[in-house]
Amino acid sequence: MKIEFKLIFSEASKRDLKQIHDYIVLNFFSEISARHKVDLLLKGSEILQDIPELGFDVYQKTGKKFLGLDHIRILVIENYLVVYQIDFEKNGVNIFRFLNVKTDYLRYLR
Repeated sequence: MKIEFKLIFSEASKRDLKQIHDYIVLNFFSEISARHKVDLLLKGSEILQDIPELGFDVYQKTGKKFLGLDHIRILVIENYLVVYQIDFEKNGVNIFRFLNVKTDYLRYLR
């Protein structure tokens, strides 16, 4: 039997999505593009329900922790990073952040 994981969005990840939306509307004057980008990130994240280990493990790749937490993973969707952690006990995927690759995301590595 296939286990489907539940996506759990942190408040920071929800803020990130709103900021992405607002940035696109403000700079490109397109509500449609803004909604499209947020939908793309949400739909892209849904694959983690079926394949939570799809993204790479930050510690294995860099030798550093992300957000000071163990077993943080990153899934790349276009020019955004979905930062998450798998909770195998609760069959959940905790999504912490949606970060643009052009931001200083490396500052979160410790």
